[in-house]
Amino acid sequence: MRSSVAGSSLLLLACGVVAAVVAAMAGCAPEPALPRAHAEHGRLLDEQGRELFLHGANARIEGLFDVTFDDGRLPVQPIPDFSTTDLRLLRDELGINALRIPINWSGLEPEPDQAALNADYLTRLDAVLEDCAALEVWCLVDLHQDAYSKEIGEDGAPLWAIIPAPEELLGGPLEDLVARRTSTQVLQAFDSFFNNVAGLQDAYLVMLQRLALHLQEKPWVLGIEVFNEPVGDSVPILAFAESAVAAIHDVDPDRLVLWEPTALRNLTDGADTDGGLDLDNDAYAPHLYPEVFSGRADLWASGDPTRLVRSTDNARTEADAHDAPLVVTEYGNNPSLPHGLAWLARMQDEMDRVRAHRFFWLYEEISQDRWGLYDENRTLRDDAVATLARATPTLAGRLLTLDVSDDGVLSVTFEGGGDHLVTLPRQVFASGARARCDGVDIDVDVDVDVDSDSADGRVARVRCGNGGEHTLVVAPR
Repeated sequence: MRSSVAGSSLLLLACGVVAAVVAAMAGCAPEPALPRAHAEHGRLLDEQGRELFLHGANARIEGLFDVTFDDGRLPVQPIPDFSTTDLRLLRDELGINALRIPINWSGLEPEPDQAALNADYLTRLDAVLEDCAALEVWCLVDLHQDAYSKEIGEDGAPLWAIIPAPEELLGGPLEDLVARRTSTQVLQAFDSFFNNVAGLQDAYLVMLQRLALHLQEKPWVLGIEVFNEPVGDSVPILAFAESAVAAIHDVDPDRLVLWEPTALRNLTDGADTDGGLDLDNDAYAPHLYPEVFSGRADLWASGDPTRLVRSTDNARTEADAHDAPLVVTEYGNNPSLPHGLAWLARMQDEMDRVRAHRFFWLYEEISQDRWGLYDENRTLRDDAVATLARATPTLAGRLLTLDVSDDGVLSVTFEGGGDHLVTLPRQVFASGARARCDGVDIDVDVDVDVDSDSADGRVARVRCGNGGEHTLVVAPR
């Protein structure tokens, strides 16, 4: 199967070459490069070679987060819809420049041995990707699971991919997630997957290749994250990551691929690197939840940052061992808890310190613990929005340090120079921005119309540096 899919990729490549030659013979300018990201030695770059810094959020979306059944069982949980209005709020108010979209294997391949991925499901995904492209927000497509499958846990694999076959099928409402995650049938299913019982992992890799081909020509797709929170020992999980990256690159060598360590890292604040994976165009994507799952109901009441510092330091060390960018694809907690916002603020500062890209979990949740930016009445939590709103740079140079002050001032040091882009969250920059390059005031080219719906309405362009090391400061007016 891999050879045939790779052959399709070669054919697409050949067609692209022919089209470029025909355009050149006709005297036409070549098409501009699609907005696309790639990794080089621990850095994320866009198609113009600028260094990206991701300030993102997760959104579980109705129709993509597959938790419903057609056999009479109740849905596992309610999942909110997600519209252009929601995406614009994240972009304009919080300065979000990337969206992580959890999708499920059960939605892509509900039946075994399908000739193609589920067309209706891909159409729903494409609608969200088109919204991202229209608003120029990077989209990360995340192959998500929690407790392996909706059939025995919360979401993830289809029924046919559970080995051994479950003794009991579960449904909603979801009121026992911890018990499901540690159940025998869930743990056995993970063990079968990571040991490739009955070719289960092979089938998954073919699915990843089909998805990669589907996404190949779509703009503003940041990359593919191959498996959310894998459960098991580090060695087979790292081996799977290596196989998944290779499978996707067989059909699309230019696709950024993100992979995670064992989910046990959420509890231990560190993961075994086994010497580091020497892969190309990949990113290391741990989740950072220090103290959140410690069993302490007060959540960081002491304010002692020891575990937060340790977890972020270890994540940086692990990413460096893999020679990969550090992309924290989940961090967060319940903002309504007494010290939840203080934790979020400190966690962002620690991730800035180690130059970690990040995705907040979760935009909106209407089940379980009501994490996210909305309360139980589905009213926006203004204090959470204010805590998460931050300016974010895209640099014509190499990022060295990044810091955001309590009053929203962005300071970066970098090597290189040229035209830099900075997202300006309306929550902080409602009256516009001012900037300094190496201590000298510089012009800020930005549309400060706070009612603007254009993709450029909240993005500043500033020119700073020309080789060597420089400091850029962007502050609210």
